[in-house]
Amino acid sequence: MATALVGGLAGILTGALLSRSEISEGTAASTYLGSLWGTWFGLAGATALDLDDEAMWTSTLLVGNAGLLAGALAGSKLDISSRRAHMIGLGGLIGGFGGIGIVLIAEPSSSSGDFAVPLATSAAGLVLGALLTRDRAASHSLERPAPPPPLLK
Repeated sequence: MATALVGGLAGILTGALLSRSEISEGTAASTYLGSLWGTWFGLAGATALDLDDEAMWTSTLLVGNAGLLAGALAGSKLDISSRRAHMIGLGGLIGGFGGIGIVLIAEPSSSSGDFAVPLATSAAGLVLGALLTRDRAASHSLERPAPPPPLLK
């Protein structure tokens, strides 16, 4: 309980400090997508390795946090747009579902193979998504464009 309280307070303090600086939409998108993909890789990797329950949850949380940090760093250093971050995530999603299809067709004999294949194909989809969207221009504006004037006054 104490660890949860300390972790929660540390998160609130970190969020308050980070909220003072300008964060682009692309950095925000890559941060939350990084945390989602990190959580998936931690859970699927732990299941593929057949870890016990405690190690599985530890892996899921630690890799999820590492994904959050990696997404935040990639978004800020690479000046990635929100659209590109979502397109890369879509590539990983397509790859993951393709891997699930492979598992359904191949019917592996071990349950660890049920997660190993979608894990690998989703990683390949993320890499392919990043490569195919390299030419997408990043959004340098931190502000939204001005709304059009009203039709009636």
